[in-house]
Amino acid sequence: MWCAIWGAECLRAMKPGAFLLAFGSPRTHHRLAAGLEDAGLEIRDTLVWLHSRGISKSRRYPGGRATTLKPAIEPIVVARAPLDGTTEETIRRHGTGALNAEACRVEGRHPADAVASHDERCSEEACVADCAVALLDAAAAGGENGVGVQLPPSRFLYCTKPSRAERDAGCERFPEHPFNLLPSTKTSGPTRNPHPTLKPIELMRWLVRLASPEGGLVLDPFTGSGTTGVAAALEGRRFCGIEIDEGYLRIAAARIEHWTKVGRKEEAACSRARPGAPARGSVRRPTGSRRRR
Repeated sequence: MWCAIWGAECLRAMKPGAFLLAFGSPRTHHRLAAGLEDAGLEIRDTLVWLHSRGISKSRRYPGGRATTLKPAIEPIVVARAPLDGTTEETIRRHGTGALNAEACRVEGRHPADAVASHDERCSEEACVADCAVALLDAAAAGGENGVGVQLPPSRFLYCTKPSRAERDAGCERFPEHPFNLLPSTKTSGPTRNPHPTLKPIELMRWLVRLASPEGGLVLDPFTGSGTTGVAAALEGRRFCGIEIDEGYLRIAAARIEHWTKVGRKEEAACSRARPGAPARGSVRRPTGSRRRR
């Protein structure tokens, strides 16, 4: 019911054929998809963001039993507003209706519905033992049934989980708070941005490029600490964010301001390096990595 309510409000503000991307949890994302469908949106796909930083919330029971698994994925529901005629007609009239696949190719390949994240403890030289990307690539290297070599799954798209530096960039004027996403470890570190579900900027840039046309307006009804706004600014999109928590709203504004300045510096450096550099917001962060186990 809740997802249908906010989904209907988003649909009211969306152009025909515009896309809505919503992160869910493995246990309840079917309710998210059903709510958006009840709101009048069309479910087009589900992206899977695979990462390795999660911990089971289950109690430990006798005999090594548990009631939940370790969370390692986040589903992203891909929904679309009804078209205005055919897809071609909607593209012509509104600039919406289709995903920007060409702008989101990874190593020249059509974008897939899977995204993998390195563990934040990985380095450029090597991955930690339980890194999702390294485990996928290691499995593919053996081939199928021992014959041949498969395409490394991480070549879909992969990016790191947000580091403390990325989390706090632009928030230097805010006080530090104890922060620990894994309470069972009983350790914590200080952070100025304590949002518990922060997404990587690189991942959000890719999603913004995929779902919104160049120069389009990105709406985030649950802005949090502003990563979607950061991505929109870096990709040359306009942004409208809604957030109920005033503390997070201040953090979001500071982060968007900081990363907008970073994007302008990138553009200026690129313009000096060669004539005809990309327009503002089109500077890309690399989506590949040499990290291996």
